[in-house]
Amino acid sequence: MTNERVYADIWQRKLATPEGAQPVDRWVVTARAFAPAERLLDVGCGSGGATISVRNKAKRIVGTDVAVQACRAARGLGLEAVVSSLDGASLPFADGSFDAVTCLDVIEHLLDPAHVMREIARVLRPAGLGYVSTVNMRYLKFVWELAVSGRFPRTSNDAEAYDGGHLHYFTAANLQDLGRDAGLRAVRHIGVVPSSRLRWLQPLQRWWPVRDFLAAGFLIVFEKPARA
Repeated sequence: MTNERVYADIWQRKLATPEGAQPVDRWVVTARAFAPAERLLDVGCGSGGATISVRNKAKRIVGTDVAVQACRAARGLGLEAVVSSLDGASLPFADGSFDAVTCLDVIEHLLDPAHVMREIARVLRPAGLGYVSTVNMRYLKFVWELAVSGRFPRTSNDAEAYDGGHLHYFTAANLQDLGRDAGLRAVRHIGVVPSSRLRWLQPLQRWWPVRDFLAAGFLIVFEKPARA
């Protein structure tokens, strides 16, 4: 089964339920950290229901996703959406086209994470910001499942494919290394605490014990160096 078919199946299910169009915790965290931008690209925009959470902070928002029906739904919300895959392909945009790029809980689904980081760096203008989130493999629940239960943790709520189509797993240091290799500088690291039992920790998501061990995911904000 191809990646395109996997995500077509996922979005067919999600778009049939109200949950698929609701903002999720990674977008709440990103919206709080997001600096106003002229042009924003959302890589893996899905249906656009979460992307619009920063609509008032960006004058122009463009989304891209591999799923045709997800892009169709995003256009229905008034967003520009382009069908595009990052597996073996480049983003269909010129160098330095955007002031900000978001790529939220997407990089773990891609065959070549280093490629997408290079593409984010390419389409960002100098001094532009990239917001990248993913699952946190230092989350104590995942460490317990691996070390004590002897099973690899399930990190996705999507039923389709193995672990919802997740192909790669990261700690914050891993992701920061990918960004550095692509020419980006990590400037912020924030934990994402979606668990209802741990919501009291959300105000502390930037404190290292919380973001490293009690957050199921994390957000890294990258900056593209300005030209000398």
